[in-house]
Amino acid sequence: WRSSRLTLDSTMVYAWGGLKVGTASSAQGGVSARRTASASSCSSCSSAGMIVCGATKIALHTLYVGKEAQMSNAVEPDRSWSELSELSDDECQRKIAERCSRVAQLPEEERQAELHSMILGEYDLDEPRLLNFTRCRLHGWLAMPREEANTIARGYDAVFNQLSGSTAMRRTAVVQTVVRDLDPEQIEALHGIIPALTSAIPAMHHPETVAAPAAAPAPAEKKKSFWRFWER
Repeated sequence: WRSSRLTLDSTMVYAWGGLKVGTASSAQGGVSARRTASASSCSSCSSAGMIVCGATKIALHTLYVGKEAQMSNAVEPDRSWSELSELSDDECQRKIAERCSRVAQLPEEERQAELHSMILGEYDLDEPRLLNFTRCRLHGWLAMPREEANTIARGYDAVFNQLSGSTAMRRTAVVQTVVRDLDPEQIEALHGIIPALTSAIPAMHHPETVAAPAAAPAPAEKKKSFWRFWER
């Protein structure tokens, strides 16, 4: 990368700070076109350590500016969602069910964007409030039509796949803590909505996996000695 010239043979090299970050094939009339371009730096991107050739300057500049715009438009926590934790449990559950039912009807892209914001607000709560909010949320999901609840649950999974591992582990710990205290029937219903989170709950809490106690074996009949014939 110290050379002042870059030779591109059927491949245009994108570089950032001297590191290859991507390639794009270039061909003309079915025959690879050999291109030679002088290395130069864009004045808007030089501070970022970009090394570009004339043929790729525009593409890299767009990539850099787009990245900056993405960072400046970070998802903001939805405080209206987390503020439901200040309501009574019954009111909180009702509001959660109403909100989630509405979100479930949105197109997927809009739904995921709204869930992302909601989850950031939810997991910004302190531990006691998060535990109680999670309890209300699960009760709210149980009150929803199963198809809608499943849609929201899968949306939650997709968002957490984008978040940090520590946040995902916190979610698992909080949900499992709450579920352990629910009734067996509620656990069974939740197992159909969030199976990945409820599967680790001990089997004694899963009514569908609890085996009926085995019947006590009948006492063995005591055999009588052959020679004590008078007792027969």
